Amino acid sequence: MVIAGVLLVMTAPAFAQSSGSGPVTEDQEIVLASSDGASTTPPLKEVFDPTSYGIVLFEEPDDLFLRLTEIGRCPVNEMAPERQPCAFIYYERTAGDGREFNFKPVFKVESKTKIWTIHDGALDKFSVQNLYLDKVQIKGQPTTEYQSFGVVGNEENAANCSAERGCLSQFVSGNMFLKYQSIPEFVVKKLWGKNTMFDPGTSVVRGRG
Repeated sequence: MVIAGVLLVMTAPAFAQSSGSGPVTEDQEIVLASSDGASTTPPLKEVFDPTSYGIVLFEEPDDLFLRLTEIGRCPVNEMAPERQPCAFIYYERTAGDGREFNFKPVFKVESKTKIWTIHDGALDKFSVQNLYLDKVQIKGQPTTEYQSFGVVGNEENAANCSAERGCLSQFVSGNMFLKYQSIPEFVVKKLWGKNTMFDPGTSVVRGRG
């Protein structure tokens, strides 16, 4: 899928059910949608301005957890509807010029050491320290490193779109938060279970001014 001059690999993730307590991993070589899927060549002609699309930036890596767990994103133990991330982490290529970037979905935050996301090819709980940087490996290409610089929440993004403020739908056709409908039922039961969910279509939250 080519979006605004950037090739974003949006292939839906595949999952293999584990009989033990280990992570849910890929069962084939694919690039995970919007998470380990990276923006690659050709790059944008101009530097991408994430704030134009409702992405909230931070300067220090230690701010990632704070920003991620704010209202409208992923407050601790709160989740979006089934098969939807509660937020995306925004990454830029460390050796780049602001024109290559990717997004990582976060489905649930339990604590600083237990954040449910897709990282290193697996859906599992990771420490926030493991999420500051993201290394992307696309078959046939060298490993590319990205650094986290911002976040945008599901609920927050929906509120911005409804108020005709900058949101992700102005960047990519469709709703990026709906790109994970292939998540199988056993993962849904494991993650969503009895958790409280919000409806980004009806919730009223503070959007970007």
